[in-house]
Amino acid sequence: MRKVPPRFLPSKCSLAFAVLLLVPVAAEAQPAARRQLTGRVVDGAGTAIAGAFVTVRPSEPSSELPELEALSDDAGRFLFEVPPGTYRVAGHVVGFDLSRSTVEVAADRDTAVSVVMAIGAIVDCDTPFPNPVRVRTRRGEPLPTAFLTVTGPGHRPLSLIVRSSGSPAQCSPLATEDQVTLDALGYGEHLLKPAGVEPGKVAWHIVIEPSAWARAGRTTRAAATGQIRGRVFDEYGASIPDASVSFQPLDPRSELKPFQAIADARGRFDFTGVSPGTYRVTGTAFGFETTVITQEVAAGEDTDVTVVVRRRR
Repeated sequence: MRKVPPRFLPSKCSLAFAVLLLVPVAAEAQPAARRQLTGRVVDGAGTAIAGAFVTVRPSEPSSELPELEALSDDAGRFLFEVPPGTYRVAGHVVGFDLSRSTVEVAADRDTAVSVVMAIGAIVDCDTPFPNPVRVRTRRGEPLPTAFLTVTGPGHRPLSLIVRSSGSPAQCSPLATEDQVTLDALGYGEHLLKPAGVEPGKVAWHIVIEPSAWARAGRTTRAAATGQIRGRVFDEYGASIPDASVSFQPLDPRSELKPFQAIADARGRFDFTGVSPGTYRVTGTAFGFETTVITQEVAAGEDTDVTVVVRRRR
């Protein structure tokens, strides 16, 4: 009969050593528990701001924590699920100053934060960027909600919405010491201009792709409730493309919800599901004066709105 050679049997000492080696590996393989980071976007009076663009970024650029974005719902609420850590939370809304804060998400509890937006001042300048800014998606998808953030010494941080054409809708003078970043819904954060670089030496064209965190932990803006159709013209009757149009309830104590849009290439905009009431309508476009009108929206009727903006003299 053929003898079977004995198999190697580890000693008790070598077995224990192998177990010890496996312990830290197993611990590292376990993902960190996620906690909820919730909040509301409100103005200075505490009124909810719907459709605000909220970003959550790690406080340290080298961190492996996620980068997430959301649009606040009709009650101004947003929700993210994130691992414990320190994050930068920012709120962007047309007509409001940039709101930024640092939030520590603990491992043993959920965290709530308020994003308070102050009405922004109109920035007047003649040469916003030395070269045209062009942002586009690599696959040619429609450009999502996106904002440029300009930060630097000697001035407040600026939040500039990017139009569907890929260029900023507002004006901003730039200095060498300013830093410019782009935030786009589902496409993450991008550094366009580092501080210390002359604006004229920057290539302001950028192609963006969906971020690794694009589908995680994001709320969507709830539908407003009816029908408004409108156009933006100049004083000569020419359509103004990419104009920003926002509707705010005339009475901030009412339960009406604000909403906003960017006009298309023919200056058109429309909203569905709008609650009846009186709204303050603000129209802004690069190179034009801001126009504010009052509009009554009746129940069960389509409402036509015409916004006329005048060129700056």
